[in-house]
Amino acid sequence: MIKILIVSEDEQLRETIGEFIHAEGGYSTISIDDGNKALELFKSNPVDLVFIDLALTTINANDVFRRLRKLKPFLKVVIISDSSSQQDFSESLISSEEMVEGFIFKPLNTGELKKSLRIAVEGNTHTAFHLMTERLEILGGIAKLYVLTFSRVLSGIMQKSMEASLQQVNILSLEHIARPLEEPGLSSVCLNSQFSGAINGNMLFLTSWKDSLLLIDSIKKIPFGSTRVFDDLGQVYLKSAGTIFIKTCFQEISQRLKLSAKLEVPELAFEHRNALIKAITEKLAPARKTKDEYLFTIEMKFSIINSPINCWFILVSPGNFKQYVLDFAN
Repeated sequence: MIKILIVSEDEQLRETIGEFIHAEGGYSTISIDDGNKALELFKSNPVDLVFIDLALTTINANDVFRRLRKLKPFLKVVIISDSSSQQDFSESLISSEEMVEGFIFKPLNTGELKKSLRIAVEGNTHTAFHLMTERLEILGGIAKLYVLTFSRVLSGIMQKSMEASLQQVNILSLEHIARPLEEPGLSSVCLNSQFSGAINGNMLFLTSWKDSLLLIDSIKKIPFGSTRVFDDLGQVYLKSAGTIFIKTCFQEISQRLKLSAKLEVPELAFEHRNALIKAITEKLAPARKTKDEYLFTIEMKFSIINSPINCWFILVSPGNFKQYVLDFAN
């Protein structure tokens, strides 16, 4: 059973979250009204997921978060906040190269609470392929490096604060890779770039059609809603910014992981992202499928703080990434 700790001085808020989690089933909860008490309890009774209210007064919630992470580096954390404190906390995360699994806002919304719980518990998972625990942690560390690097680079290009969340890290068998990633029929605008060398695969930067127009507004530094048609000029703006983003991230990640790989020029595509990923995985997959064939995926979500723009970054690589992680771990 997954153990969840709720840390808030607001009794009604603790009860609301606790009742919701118990109704979902499969979880046990501990509620505490003091950050210091939460730290002491955690030392003897570590949990899997923590909900932390930024409105703590006895101890700074940021301190609670960092001390919990020191006790358990891969602890999953969801932050409870209002919009202003969330922005301050997000900027603190970027400067310290940390990340959390999600934010929920006051007053609580049941739909957002359910979504945060699902992402935190199921989204950031490691599907084992005969790896020992420490090797799985290395895999998670590589994914975290991707998220931190990409959020910092994208924030620099957009000149806006970004909120980044790791949606999933998985080693999946070929038959499970094309799982639904968004509601059916939602069109996407995608920059797709292949890479090859020590490892090979595809890097995809995606937005919905609506968000792509807002993203063009942000790149051009004009009011949201100004761009109404995704014309040739809009495509140039989006492709130029996306290409800089993908190339910069790829170069930095390759250097830090000591990978020798070549990145192709990103191509703009218009398609539902599930169809794109299915087409890519079919191309990456060997002609002969066996139970030992896997694909490595990292899915990240980026949101510009105080704006309606959401975008995703997905990396898909075939089974040779598995061998790379094994070599890296040794």
